Amino acid sequence: MASLSLRSVLLRAPCARFPFASFHSSTGSLRTRAAERSQTGASVSSSSDSTSPLISVRNAATSHGQLDVLLPLPGVMGLTRLGLDDANASVQDLIEAVRHADASLKAVEIATTDGTKLARTVRLGELTSMPFCLRLNHVNVLVESDVAAMDDRRAREESVAFATVKAEIERDPRLIVSRSTQLGIFISE
Repeated sequence: MASLSLRSVLLRAPCARFPFASFHSSTGSLRTRAAERSQTGASVSSSSDSTSPLISVRNAATSHGQLDVLLPLPGVMGLTRLGLDDANASVQDLIEAVRHADASLKAVEIATTDGTKLARTVRLGELTSMPFCLRLNHVNVLVESDVAAMDDRRAREESVAFATVKAEIERDPRLIVSRSTQLGIFISE
């Protein structure tokens, strides 16, 4: 009975409506009709894109060039931790690690967020510096770096470095110039 009601719902589902003018035009050239069809087709097309990520994960690696993510792999129950520590590893190494973690995967690809496939020779250090899309079969997983944590750590390192340089400058006796010496230099010129 449930399948019959589902069938009736499917039969009653509204179909896509196209303006009559997009199929037949008594006036106008082929170019005009093609332009009308392209405008109509764009408005009817689906809003979901094949490159739009369905799942977003965070790269929790503590240093640049490393990858540490929890991935929902289709052939493995729960989340699988995937970690690569070598910044010289390539996209090929990442693909092999994902395939090793889940042998049931038929397609594993890595692309930029706009859908451009990355070469298998791209280094992990370059890959982790930007968000990227990991395609597992038909599911897109957006991998984003933990930029806030990396920025905080970089700011602390820069702050410590600045404080160290400032302390060295203040302690160096050669850099202390008396006010009278400075005035004498300006007066003599």
